[in-house]
Amino acid sequence: MRLKRQLIADFESRSVMLFSTVLTCTVLAASARVQAQVPAPVPAAAAVEAVAGDAQSKLRLSSAQVQQAFQHIDRNRDGRLSRAEVGIFPRVERHFERIDSNRDGSISPAEFEEALQQAS
Repeated sequence: MRLKRQLIADFESRSVMLFSTVLTCTVLAASARVQAQVPAPVPAAAAVEAVAGDAQSKLRLSSAQVQQAFQHIDRNRDGRLSRAEVGIFPRVERHFERIDSNRDGSISPAEFEEALQQAS
């Protein structure tokens, strides 16, 4: 009788360990799939190079990546890029007038995205 109880206890312990292992592997596999689906962030400098029309930096950017680059440059968070904000990116500053299509003295998110799409 004692042997039977020991076998049952061993079986239950092994079952719990097996279940834990399968559950852990499932969670890790699901996590890997989610990470594979998330696009890699594009550094703002690379996006800015594309805005400036650098022939060597032809990028295909998603809207989320464009928005991320815009927010990175927009230091005062007013939703517009001033000449002072883009001053740290000389190529964008050189093309500021071309990017600012409505000539209001600042670059809107739409103008920024349009410049990126034209550059890529």
